[in-house]
Amino acid sequence: MTTYICPYCFRQEDTNSIWFQCSNQTCVFNDEVRAEFINDRPLKPGEVAPLSRYVFEVSGPGRVGRLFGAKARRSADCDECGSTARMRACPHCHSPFPSGIENLSPVVIAVVGSKTVGKSNYIAVLIQRIRELYARFQWDFVGLDDETDKLYKRVFARPLYEEGKAVAETQTGHANMDVRRPLLYTLGFAQGRKYKAITLAFFDTAGEDLSDKQGDFDVLGSMTKINRYIYNASGIIILIDPLNIREVREKVIGSGIPESTMSPKTNTVAGSVIERVDRLIQYGKELSRATKITIPLAVTFSKIDLLKNNILAGAPIFQKSKHDGIFSLDDFQRIDGCIRDWVDEYDKHFMAVTGRFKDVAFFGISALGGNPDEHKKLAFAKPNPIRVEDPLLWLLWKKGVIDKGR
Repeated sequence: MTTYICPYCFRQEDTNSIWFQCSNQTCVFNDEVRAEFINDRPLKPGEVAPLSRYVFEVSGPGRVGRLFGAKARRSADCDECGSTARMRACPHCHSPFPSGIENLSPVVIAVVGSKTVGKSNYIAVLIQRIRELYARFQWDFVGLDDETDKLYKRVFARPLYEEGKAVAETQTGHANMDVRRPLLYTLGFAQGRKYKAITLAFFDTAGEDLSDKQGDFDVLGSMTKINRYIYNASGIIILIDPLNIREVREKVIGSGIPESTMSPKTNTVAGSVIERVDRLIQYGKELSRATKITIPLAVTFSKIDLLKNNILAGAPIFQKSKHDGIFSLDDFQRIDGCIRDWVDEYDKHFMAVTGRFKDVAFFGISALGGNPDEHKKLAFAKPNPIRVEDPLLWLLWKKGVIDKGR
């Protein structure tokens, strides 16, 4: 059986399950499935779902048909109005997506961390860096749909690249509808006469959304999309704020950086978000505690620029990256070893927590390159990032998307 993952609701589905969205703008119905997906909750008693384009199911080629080379249908006649439909739709959330998306390799990158860690800035700058690296890696990178481009420009790019301000911290999925929608991109590579493409899905998830309880919500039951996003991920980037480590914060203050410009003190222990992700994956995949999690984990310390002149003075992390068209193992191993040694010095419990994952790597990044002031104004005219692409390149290498070299 061949499966694909819907890039909107992150459900896994057999490619033989084929649904279409009608092309006739007047062919609509009250789509309860779509309404519940968008609102991330069941409809209330008496609540009527808004009108949406009609979606319908058609039969696929079946297992025997596929053995003889039969392909999934690229179009179908609507069973309501007879119009020819070419837009595929997810059977679970009714989100429309381009025909052939099931033939793309889905690479869902989960970006997780607490509110103070700078996830939104990281995602914003990472997407810009992927675009800038096209010449090195010979790839093209485009939004999968108009909503992705609009969301990125409005929420991420406008404050950073037009207003010179840091992006507002991520609200929880209960509080902000934008948080519930992934940013979807196609990353394509020319390989001789062939063209290989993957779907990249980024989801700006507040670590608080992963807690077992939040107010009156049982998050493991209510935030189902976030849950599926995590345990169906191809790789996880967990951002850790080094200023949540007391000894680190004290040394940074001692180096002359005003505490008023730093992220606020929190009671978030560095390893707590990893523990939450561990529990969620164990729950979602029904794993025993004896089974290690096979999803690669990129443990990434943000705001590394604050440690340049004190804790990590002279460290290789501040040298130019050697990932130039390939994933440099030598460069990766120097950075991984540097961060491991540093973390082990300050928090041995943290190192123990990561042991639940089979494949773990350590990174240090800075999305902005300098600390914003009290009014969120950037230290430079625009972001001056440090190694923001490294965790993603490692995950792409682990998935066999890019090649490695020494």
